[in-house]
Amino acid sequence: MKTTKMKTKLLLLLTFVFAILKIHSQDSIPEIKKYWLDSGIGITSQLEDQSYIAMGFSLNYIENKSHYKLRFLGISEFKIFGQSENVVSIGGLIGKHYSTKFTQISFLGGLGIAFNEELTTNVIGRTGSGWFSSSIYETETSTMLSIPLEIEFLFKPFNFYGLGISLFADINSKKPSFGILLKSGFGKYR
Repeated sequence: MKTTKMKTKLLLLLTFVFAILKIHSQDSIPEIKKYWLDSGIGITSQLEDQSYIAMGFSLNYIENKSHYKLRFLGISEFKIFGQSENVVSIGGLIGKHYSTKFTQISFLGGLGIAFNEELTTNVIGRTGSGWFSSSIYETETSTMLSIPLEIEFLFKPFNFYGLGISLFADINSKKPSFGILLKSGFGKYR
């Protein structure tokens, strides 16, 4: 009889202690929300060993340890005169981030759509004259699914400004690419 009362009292005490700890832990864990817009420029390589120029824009949102990103990535041949081949990719990425007051690293992956424009061998005209003349080629466009990947390193010197480097990849069926972007952005970083 005494052991039953003792077990009941112990069970009530433990329930009370766990309830207090649960209530305290919900109040003591702050909800972390960050958001920013960034842009960057860099270089990329295709699997054919050609170097291209890359430009990216992204909207970022962080809640607790989850990082959400909407990324716009444009990749184009570097040609001053004449046409160039290019790929534009729009992707939604989700991942985890690890952050201190002044630095942050994020690992992201997702799903996207890529729009590819390739030049064919059919010449349909010429532009310019002399040294600056170039041929105008017929283009072939295609749309495909892509898998965007990104590792992002950020330095956050101020609450509203961030500077960083992104290692990215865009895996698709026509022009898979990988590269590096130097980024700068504004928003709520801390």
